[in-house]
Amino acid sequence: MRIMMALAAAVLLSLPAFARDITMLDGKVYKNVSVENVTPLGFDMVSDNGKSLMIKHVRFTEMSEAVRKEFNYDPVKADEYLKKIQKTISTHETKNSVKLTAWKAKDEKQEPVVYDGVEKLGQKILFKAISCHPTGTVGWSCAEDETLTTGHYGKIFLKGMSLSQSSEWIGNIYPTGKTYNDGRQTMPEYVTRQP
Repeated sequence: MRIMMALAAAVLLSLPAFARDITMLDGKVYKNVSVENVTPLGFDMVSDNGKSLMIKHVRFTEMSEAVRKEFNYDPVKADEYLKKIQKTISTHETKNSVKLTAWKAKDEKQEPVVYDGVEKLGQKILFKAISCHPTGTVGWSCAEDETLTTGHYGKIFLKGMSLSQSSEWIGNIYPTGKTYNDGRQTMPEYVTRQP
């Protein structure tokens, strides 16, 4: 008896996956689509014509009344479901924002330590310009022979260097012992000639 009930349940649960036609409010008919991932807001229509696979999420508000009734669409439940999703997204955004703020604060504290030992001997670097300022250029710097774990120096200010945005320069840099603030961030200042 249990086997028969399990078999009947499996058949009933798989019924929406069979190909069918779905009519939209605007009269458009999607032919031979299977319905998957049904939620109170809508479902995904999947169509495979042998050459390509089409997956489209549609909301019940876009579907004909017959389709809404067939899937027991309830606007109140749909609204509650949407609010739950929005709350989850908002919670994750807040958590991510807090993590990002903490990471930025930690990163700003670490940058001077990272830069202290960089290029004391005038190591050759690759410099990628981000923005040009009246007295120099802000950009990303890395060793010419950088690897996944070494040679990434981060954002620096090259005093006396005028480069347009996105241009690259390779050469030796030397620390001035000063920092530069571009209005958003403080970074170490370097020059291209040994002081």
